[in-house]
Amino acid sequence: MIKSLLGDLSGRLIGKRVIKNENEVDQETVRQIKADGTRTLANDYEGVEMDRLVELLMKYANHNTNVKYCQGMSDIAANVLKVFGVENDQTCFEVFSRLIELEMSSGDVDETGSIFDTRLSQMKSVMVKQKILIRKLDGNLYRILYTNETNPVGFVAFKWMLTYFTRFNGLRDRIWEYLIFYGFDILYYFTVAILKYHEVEIKQADEESLLLFLGDIESKYIEPNTVVNIVEEYMRHV
Repeated sequence: MIKSLLGDLSGRLIGKRVIKNENEVDQETVRQIKADGTRTLANDYEGVEMDRLVELLMKYANHNTNVKYCQGMSDIAANVLKVFGVENDQTCFEVFSRLIELEMSSGDVDETGSIFDTRLSQMKSVMVKQKILIRKLDGNLYRILYTNETNPVGFVAFKWMLTYFTRFNGLRDRIWEYLIFYGFDILYYFTVAILKYHEVEIKQADEESLLLFLGDIESKYIEPNTVVNIVEEYMRHV
């Protein structure tokens, strides 16, 4: 069952803690943050300033020295700044940190890991959870997708959580409406909904073309409201 994140976030933000930047971020991390920040802001984040994005990511790298910075975090941070940009920087930091912490604590395999860490420590957990939810929500779709163990659905879902859900302009804003309220688990539902959206193409594909289709699905057009309606329908039946 998906739990509401909004109230938890509000409670956290009432008593904001002060994080001191006592550590220095290594130069390679700084380089990666700036490079990814430039790419992220080229993806239509109107009103988000590069300096604030870099500052937020540097502050988190100092705060969490185990993870520091990994690819995909700049997109999460840009969305936080876009949604909470009128708030002060400390509020944005608290929201960003809480989102990452919730994602870390939701793992069944390694609760100290993150989908953003360099070890990919949560990949197995994400793939298992995604498979279970597809089977629970749509048995027919599950049987089509999991005809053999080499099917890349789980890996595709993992990759979407790193990049696609924060970069695809047409769907991104709608996903964030739900992500801020429900937390990272809602992304599993969006994965199933996107697969459902393309169910006709998936049914018509043979094994080889299905692998190609799933690998290239990020380039396919998706009508955001249709996907959101599918997500809402799934949530009503859980």
